Amino acid sequence: MKTSSLLQLKSLIQEKFPTAMSSHEPSATPDTDDLVPGRLLEIASPLSAGAGLLMQHFIASAPGPCALVDAGDGFDPEGLPARLLAKLLWVRCLQLETAIKAADLLLRDGNLTTLIVDLRLQTARDLLRQPSSVWHRLRLLAEKSRVATGIFTPARVVSCAARRWHLEPRLTLPQLEESRDLLQQRLRQGLLHHVHPALPLAS
Repeated sequence: MKTSSLLQLKSLIQEKFPTAMSSHEPSATPDTDDLVPGRLLEIASPLSAGAGLLMQHFIASAPGPCALVDAGDGFDPEGLPARLLAKLLWVRCLQLETAIKAADLLLRDGNLTTLIVDLRLQTARDLLRQPSSVWHRLRLLAEKSRVATGIFTPARVVSCAARRWHLEPRLTLPQLEESRDLLQQRLRQGLLHHVHPALPLAS
């Protein structure tokens, strides 16, 4: 990421969230279906598995300002209430390297309660090529800043994640006609049966 881009992102953060959060009180425990302050969750998800609904749930559940790093321009904010858009900083990135640097900067900023990083449009091969230090740094920054962090990936790639979920497409055609809230509830209930411990990945 160029210096000018970093400065623009810092300026955007200050404009969107002018007052830094001095502390983030935990609003969930490790056994819930929400992001947890200070912990990094990996959500391995195919593109058609309803990850967008889960992201919207995370945004709605955030106790304060949140950011979404969108690596590939795959997030659709249509239908989000104005009150949620008001607390969301949407950072659109086309390159994986740019997205990782943006996530790093946002975790250091001090304004956020929640960070979502959408890497589903990146290939698993490119993600696995990233040095393990990249993911360890993001995890340590999340712990230090107490920011609840969720990274959406096309496959299991974040070896140091505190928790890992595997999201599978289970919605039927009739269910897709249901309300957004009911769809999110169905999705979260399904996730609770597909929680994987974050063990080191095979090389």
